[in-house]
Amino acid sequence: MSSVATYGLVNARVHAKRSSLLTASGYKALAAAIDLPETLNLLSRFKYKTMIERARDLSIESLERLLIREEVRQILEIKNSSRGPAREIIALMLARIDAENIKSILRAWQKHEKTVSDVIECPGLVLLPVANMLAAPTPAKFAEYFAMLPFQGAFLKATQDFDRRRSLFDIEVAIDKSLYEDVWNLTARLNKTDQNIVRRMVGIEIDLKNLDWVARIRKYYLAQISLTENSLIPNGFRLPYTTLRKMIAGGSLEDGLDKIMPGLAPTAAPDSDQIMALDRLEQFLNQALFHEANRLFLEYPLSIGSTIGYYFLIRIESRNIRTIINSKYYKLTPQAILPRLVY
Repeated sequence: MSSVATYGLVNARVHAKRSSLLTASGYKALAAAIDLPETLNLLSRFKYKTMIERARDLSIESLERLLIREEVRQILEIKNSSRGPAREIIALMLARIDAENIKSILRAWQKHEKTVSDVIECPGLVLLPVANMLAAPTPAKFAEYFAMLPFQGAFLKATQDFDRRRSLFDIEVAIDKSLYEDVWNLTARLNKTDQNIVRRMVGIEIDLKNLDWVARIRKYYLAQISLTENSLIPNGFRLPYTTLRKMIAGGSLEDGLDKIMPGLAPTAAPDSDQIMALDRLEQFLNQALFHEANRLFLEYPLSIGSTIGYYFLIRIESRNIRTIINSKYYKLTPQAILPRLVY
């Protein structure tokens, strides 16, 4: 099948959609709004009018769920416009939100809670029987309720040691590693150009995900380094396992960032200020993804590049808007909001 036949429809759609993404001027206007109602009013003029009109209340939790549902809707559209392995790859990307739902329910299950407030339910995601899952007597029984999801096998394998350790860490890591492995294996069915595009983009995301794990391991699990090293995801683009292991043991996070995106790494900060370091790290990770996603649109016409690029751009926009909404709740100034955005 030719590139035009494979990617012509989806590329036309994502290029049109890209033109509707919020720009720097739009973000600055939203950040300058005096309060949350004015922010939502402005946002409805730019986009998301129907979504905002459906909001039952203006609580942060309700608005965040609506925004994630809108994110799912847009990813589902590009999945349905894609063909072959590209369609399967986007489906796996979408399954990441299913994975976050499973993690939320699993944490509530461990705490013996009766409800879960942050599960996202909408077309495109698996409808989960939350009450039955919370009542499950064992992790194995819990897993029976999401047999249709691609990471169930990895989940079950990771639960084998749960009774002894009583920790969800390995289970959550196993879910993430399984999804990345499935995407990586699917790229073998792409042509060489598309394979290189996806592996570069996903490989950079794996580097960034591993850096996030490194930061958290150093903060919370330093006494268990030999156990937590297994949380590192293979197939990173620029950071080999040896470098990551050195960073866990006491190296600089900034050294790893500079290897991924030379010249864009943040200014070093003392490790004692872990909260600030993690905030800076999260901001950098999103900036790197934004840079790469936009580059794909310019350099790879009639390929999977635009599809993968748009997937990351719409996720970043959703995150930006959620950041603005939360910032309005805490009455932050525009000067405090803008550095937290990626645009």
